[in-house]
Amino acid sequence: MSSRLLIIALCFIGIFQLVTIRPGMVGGEDSALYLLHARNIAFGRPYLATGYIYSIETAKYSPAGYPPVFPIMLAPLFRIYGPTPVPYKVLLVCVLVLTLFVITLLYQGTVPPLQLLLLVVLLGFNPYITDQKNEIMSDLPFLLFIYVALLLFGEAREPNAESPSYLLRAIFAGLFSYLAYGTRAIGVGIIFSIIAFVLFRYRRVPRPVIMAVIVFAVFAGLQSRLVSINSDYLRIATLKESSPLQNLHFYAGVTTYLWDSGIGGAFPRFLVFAIATSLSLVGALRQNLKSLDLTTFFSIGYGLFLIFWPHQQARYLLPLLPVYFYFLVCGLQATHAFLASRSQAAATVAVVGLTVVLLMAYVAKYATSYFGPSSDAWDSASATHLYSLVQAETPKDAIIIASAPRALALYTARQTARFPEPLDSANLTRYIAKLGATHLLVSRAGAMQWARLCGAACVSEPVFACPDYVLYKTTLPISKSPIALE
Repeated sequence: MSSRLLIIALCFIGIFQLVTIRPGMVGGEDSALYLLHARNIAFGRPYLATGYIYSIETAKYSPAGYPPVFPIMLAPLFRIYGPTPVPYKVLLVCVLVLTLFVITLLYQGTVPPLQLLLLVVLLGFNPYITDQKNEIMSDLPFLLFIYVALLLFGEAREPNAESPSYLLRAIFAGLFSYLAYGTRAIGVGIIFSIIAFVLFRYRRVPRPVIMAVIVFAVFAGLQSRLVSINSDYLRIATLKESSPLQNLHFYAGVTTYLWDSGIGGAFPRFLVFAIATSLSLVGALRQNLKSLDLTTFFSIGYGLFLIFWPHQQARYLLPLLPVYFYFLVCGLQATHAFLASRSQAAATVAVVGLTVVLLMAYVAKYATSYFGPSSDAWDSASATHLYSLVQAETPKDAIIIASAPRALALYTARQTARFPEPLDSANLTRYIAKLGATHLLVSRAGAMQWARLCGAACVSEPVFACPDYVLYKTTLPISKSPIALE
């Protein structure tokens, strides 16, 4: 009966996530670079020939390219549908539902069936996770691969895990560890986590873990050989923009938005967050007094990385959410056990009441949410008009400096680059000469400032102007030598 309820819940979650797909290319511009890689894979072009020009002046904005696993997943859809976003969002819904299924396999037996069902519901219907599938990003596939690897590694830590069946399981654990790494570079942490965990627990590394590490290393080495990407993570890491305390404050703030009801301001959000997080802390304490499992061990390491990594993004928190919600339902179970020793009725009323409070935050949020088209989408009517003007008014070999270069490269097939940092007339002039840039696409916001900056940087009169943007042509002599990016 419990398995049937879980399947029904997963089906309802899938249907709900499909219904709440937003039309258009909404969210971050990173989606455009993933689709550019997918286009190249689909049509047999060089992987990094995206049209986006990477340089050290814009290292904080974007790497030259992203790891290949997620674009490989997108490539068959790009071959059929091009940049139309809805098919990719359907794919992400499928990935989300499969991830929830994997999480049920990972945690079955550790909590009663009803608590496991509640875990799936809290994760699958969470408004923050619903938003994730509306952006064509690698975070949901990364979540899937990480938790499949954790599931497969589950037996590798056992002292008797030396049989041939365990070795086969370890090969797949190594493969999915690579898939996590090939989706996001931080996925390498799963390998470090399992090695540290078995050494901490058993003071030795079992053969299945060694086999998994070898498989991971082989695939990671092939990726490095075939797709060499200058992501400049070490350079970015030295550009310290935030301290550990600032990161801790930021991610705590992000976690409060898991419980944003969309009404009543900040107080209801913080109240529900306090309830949920208190339950999660109780559940974590109760579970880890029994034994520290690999998933929790990985989460601790990943959380420490987020605290010390000098750049913040809300989406980085996603791999920690299944553990957070798992401890939450464990906290509910502990609350019920504590109260049941005094009154069974009081225990039931308290747990049902707390669960209703948590779910009502979701209901209120969805009641105030909008799932229609966005005027800010990268493929909106105004943006499409802009792309058409750029294609009509620039040659195919144009090099355009713009504030959103990756989306511009995707929809216009022109070479593009980001404005340099710091942005001043002297630096912009040098940057134009360095790239051999032919055009500048600037926003009408702050039009007078842009006009002065462009005029001082050897830029001619506008080629065209539309309601939101102005396209300028540069007047510097353009070198025919290859673009120097370093």
